[in-house]
Amino acid sequence: MREKGLKLIAVDQFEKLVSGDLSSIHPELVDYLREVGAIRDNQFFRVRAAIALVRIGVSVERTAKLLDWKGFESLCEEILNCHGYVTTKHLRFSFEGKRYEIDILAKSNGLILSIDCKRWSRVRRSSLFEAALLQMERTEALSRAIPRLNKFVLAQGKTSLVPMVICWVPGGAGIYRGIPIVPLHSFNSYLTEFDPMDANISRIELPWRVEFRTSFLS
Repeated sequence: MREKGLKLIAVDQFEKLVSGDLSSIHPELVDYLREVGAIRDNQFFRVRAAIALVRIGVSVERTAKLLDWKGFESLCEEILNCHGYVTTKHLRFSFEGKRYEIDILAKSNGLILSIDCKRWSRVRRSSLFEAALLQMERTEALSRAIPRLNKFVLAQGKTSLVPMVICWVPGGAGIYRGIPIVPLHSFNSYLTEFDPMDANISRIELPWRVEFRTSFLS
């Protein structure tokens, strides 16, 4: 019952949230946003608010108005950091005459996630599948370019490199050709249970332990 009431309030006052005018927002909605960390120390965290609103039934199309791509990436990175991953953003590199960019690289215990962040509120599943294949292409290029990139240090050991797409669309698309397509609102719980050795997950095995140089960390 509480969620239904909060949804009605949020829909009615949504434009105030978009404008950042919190002074006239219903106190019940303000309390809820504080509970989920969307309002803290008089600051309004839009991505947290958007996720919280989706949880109470506000449409993705509406809540996406709160977001920009930087905020989307920042929350993805924050969630990864909370799970112990060391992260770096916007890795740009060239390989065989082609330029690439990877939104987020996240490293933990012999594993690197190669992540593409898609802030799409409306999208066909086929577009998500295409994004997954493009991310696999970037990840394969990275696996071959790593030895000559000064952003990394190579040591004895092994590293699994796993491509992944994080999207705003609820439900995501599961795993497509071994590439996880994960909705942002369930990314935290997904990482809790994520097993990179799952036979359904595509991974590239590198013959080194790959570390990020401190100067390139986020």
